[in-house]
Amino acid sequence: MFKIGKFAMALFAASALASCGVSGFLGSEPKGGSQAAYEGNVMARDGTPLYTLVYLPSGPGPHPALVMRSPYDIPSAPPGGISTEVDDDDTAAAVSAWKPVLDRGYAVVMQNTRGRHRSGGEDSLFLTDREDGYDLAAWVTAQPWSDGRFAVVGDSADGFSGLLMAAARPPGLKGVFVQASCGSLLTDGVIRRTGAMQVETLVPWFLAQAEDAGPDHRKLLGSAGSGDLAVRAERMAERLARQLRPKPEEWLPRPLAGHPEISALLPKWATFIGESGYAERAAYLDAIADIEVPVFHVGLWQDVFIDCTIEGFSRLQRRRGDQRLLVFEGTHYDIDKPSTWGRSPMLDWLDEVVRGRAPDRPADASVAFAVEGGGQVMRTATSWPPLASAQTLYLQPGGNLTVTPPKDAFALGTYEADATRPLLTQGGRNLVVEAGALLQDEPGRSSDVIAFRATPVAGDTILAGPVTLTATLTSTAADADLAARLVAVSPDGERQLIADGLARARYRAGRAKPSALTPGVPVAVRVEIGHVARRLPAGHRLELYLSGSNFPRWDTNPNRDVDPVLATGSTPARVSLQTDPAEPARLEYGVLAGP
Repeated sequence: MFKIGKFAMALFAASALASCGVSGFLGSEPKGGSQAAYEGNVMARDGTPLYTLVYLPSGPGPHPALVMRSPYDIPSAPPGGISTEVDDDDTAAAVSAWKPVLDRGYAVVMQNTRGRHRSGGEDSLFLTDREDGYDLAAWVTAQPWSDGRFAVVGDSADGFSGLLMAAARPPGLKGVFVQASCGSLLTDGVIRRTGAMQVETLVPWFLAQAEDAGPDHRKLLGSAGSGDLAVRAERMAERLARQLRPKPEEWLPRPLAGHPEISALLPKWATFIGESGYAERAAYLDAIADIEVPVFHVGLWQDVFIDCTIEGFSRLQRRRGDQRLLVFEGTHYDIDKPSTWGRSPMLDWLDEVVRGRAPDRPADASVAFAVEGGGQVMRTATSWPPLASAQTLYLQPGGNLTVTPPKDAFALGTYEADATRPLLTQGGRNLVVEAGALLQDEPGRSSDVIAFRATPVAGDTILAGPVTLTATLTSTAADADLAARLVAVSPDGERQLIADGLARARYRAGRAKPSALTPGVPVAVRVEIGHVARRLPAGHRLELYLSGSNFPRWDTNPNRDVDPVLATGSTPARVSLQTDPAEPARLEYGVLAGP
């Protein structure tokens, strides 16, 4: 998982790590079962030692392999719903959880990523994972127990590393299985190309990495790597994880690029989040653009990475046509629950792509998904979005959403945007703040929110596919955010979040091309509210809430002509929304046919 808690040290202590990549076997012969057949270092091309474990199946080889690279402590449990939940500190249980994989005849290879735990080098924040992954693949396929074929598997942050390994296109790679993960971190993931940063995910996660730095990274930091700073960072991460009503200054001390704990512990932090060099970093971390093998993508509707999961599947499916997508109900950490899965498809699918066995499913069942509010009944489709009728609701003066476009230009309302008093997140696709389709406060007629409502649906309706909002705004400052929350309202007035998104006007042409607003001059913006599959029962209606913030899910906007992560202060803004026949403000989504 994209963990924020501490991983205990593995029981397999590295007493004397090998100095070269081909030594380190325990005993004179590789051993199958639960004991590691290899524990030692595999050397990256620049000489950095990367800590690696290998487990071999019983019986004669050679064997195909499953490879997992991880910033967390290893050994850890497999993805794919093939085991019960395993406690982070229970190393023996983590190893035992791989038994179904070993029994199927696969070797298991796990490696700590650069700068993490017992691996050498500086923590690269995923920016060496293509090269390091390729070097591990070359080592794996050269081993006497290997038949030259392998697949990459991973969960959350492990999946980031695995997808980047696949993007390097190493020989022998046959497929990838990832869950609750993201193949384009800086365009569809924790940073969006036309949006902001998901700071409730980024800040606590980076803080939580403090105590798990590898030996070389700790030396790089000096006393900061093992002293009071690491302890303070860990406590801050735990506090933020518990805090549902955070203070902006605790989460986002400005400038964010100089966050006192994170920047001291992770020197590449400012580079990772800043505008400078963004296009190059985004391209490197866009694994989806370069993958040339089948990928099985698994997500959950209220997972922080669900939009990235679906975008990755869709892009690869258009290019290759051999992808799989499986989406359950639930939040990020529900992926480990056996009740989420029912039956795991991972091993059968791996046999298809690695061993070339015939599939046991219809050829057109590329997509399987649950509908939120419809139980864990899985539906199938040939692609995403499924065949659905396109629907458009137009924003009208007076707060109505109608199927009729405006005939004239109108003002839709105004809201105040002030980074020092943001609107607080209420559920949604979060990592540490309470996640899910939570109940929402009625916005009323405040200066901070503009609300729009549709008429109730006559019969049960299923929203399916991407939901977007297009609107024109005018700001009194050099920048402005448009945050949108789509809400389902029951006949008795209970309000529940469906999905939310945010667009930053500075990035209306893309994050690689920031452009300040001219105060008083209108600009069109598009909010990617997100992919959904949601049942709207008869008599329920949609409401849309628009505001200038949604914090701490998204970072606050200083509303200035400067990279937001470098800003030392903020300027309040008054934002006005307009609509006209040439560019009507509108909400677009799909409705699934059938019951």
